[in-house]
Amino acid sequence: MDTFWRNVTLLLLVLSAFSIFSCKKSEGDISYRDSRDSSTLIIGATADFRYSGLEAVIIPEFETQSGVKIKLRLYDDQDALNQALRDGSVPMDLALGISSDFYKVLEQESLFREYESARTRRIPQELIFERRMKYIPYAQSYLAIIYNTRLITHPPASFGQLQDDKYFSQIALIEPGEDEIGKAHEAWCLKLFGPTGVAQMEKALRKNIYRRYDKSQHAIDAIKKGEAALTIAHASLPGYLQDIEHNSILGFKIFSEGRYYLSRGMAIPKKSKNLIAAEEFIEYMLDDTAQRMVVYKTSLSSVF
Repeated sequence: MDTFWRNVTLLLLVLSAFSIFSCKKSEGDISYRDSRDSSTLIIGATADFRYSGLEAVIIPEFETQSGVKIKLRLYDDQDALNQALRDGSVPMDLALGISSDFYKVLEQESLFREYESARTRRIPQELIFERRMKYIPYAQSYLAIIYNTRLITHPPASFGQLQDDKYFSQIALIEPGEDEIGKAHEAWCLKLFGPTGVAQMEKALRKNIYRRYDKSQHAIDAIKKGEAALTIAHASLPGYLQDIEHNSILGFKIFSEGRYYLSRGMAIPKKSKNLIAAEEFIEYMLDDTAQRMVVYKTSLSSVF
């Protein structure tokens, strides 16, 4: 008799376990409606989000409107944010401030979820590079030659002209390792000149390079001080500095090769636990009010 009841108990345990596992959803099956497990949204962002002043005008207003509390994780630069996304061990519901050219490398690892809405469909095509949208830009500009107007009156207008002897030791070159501008410059050279284009361009410019900089801000500071005469950066930068400094000496020249657009954007990691709030934040960042703040607080332009 004991054996009979022991077998019955064992059978019930097996059936119970089967029921639990058969009902368990895989990660890919989790619906947005089921995924909001708290009223806190964890955002991973680069430190620039705080230093630019954007955090102070975006986060409180979003929290007030949505009732969602933001927990912000700041990373020193793009590389640090990218490493956190790859690692996946630190909770993150939304990645903010990813540069478009760094994102293109990240997306090869399939780290993000798709997201599309009426607002994202309004984003200009030149800022979109995916058939199914995962990266949502909230700020944009394009590369141009930025120069000190007190040192240069007739700036170069092409990569070819940058090689001219009259610009000997005058170019502040931004490295692509951690900086969005350096990365965009590298990507554009690859697009224009092929796989060997970057090395060939650097070889051609070698005599005209004053110094290499890890951070674009350091290169811009060198231009403003007159240590170097020109660099490649956001076309919108001189206008932004004029608005906040009122006596900016920087000018810009559009490349004759065309425009290479770069952007900062948002993406929802596949491991996000608060998808609804992440979507709400994306929609807020694309709203007119937040877009105006992007223009006021950064050297970039609105995406609309």
